Amino acid sequence: MKTAKVMTALMAAAIGVGGFALAHAQTADQYQQEKQGKPKKSMKEAEKAALKEVPGKVIDHKLETEQGRNVYSFDIQPKGASEGTVKQVEVDANTGKVMSVDNQPVKGSMERGQPGETAPPSQEGGMR
Repeated sequence: MKTAKVMTALMAAAIGVGGFALAHAQTADQYQQEKQGKPKKSMKEAEKAALKEVPGKVIDHKLETEQGRNVYSFDIQPKGASEGTVKQVEVDANTGKVMSVDNQPVKGSMERGQPGETAPPSQEGGMR
């Protein structure tokens, strides 16, 4: 009986320590962001720089750490672009300068066919 109580207490302690460790676990990005400190530029300031570079609508944004630097990343649908066209703009979180602009892959683009494939003949203009 006494052994059962001791085992129960040990198991409870082990679970408590494991829960504590899990609660304080960090991702690599979180660690790097803490190491870098608070960004000098706000998300709003960085967004303004990103939209100046690529005018349009911000559809997603986040603070990331890339190569040891805090970087704001914005996914922007450019003005006048077709739906699904997205550019990723990265802004240095300390200087506010645009670091890069990249095209994002269009979701579902592989479903539209491969290059070189021909579309089936239309029913309207075809032979009857």
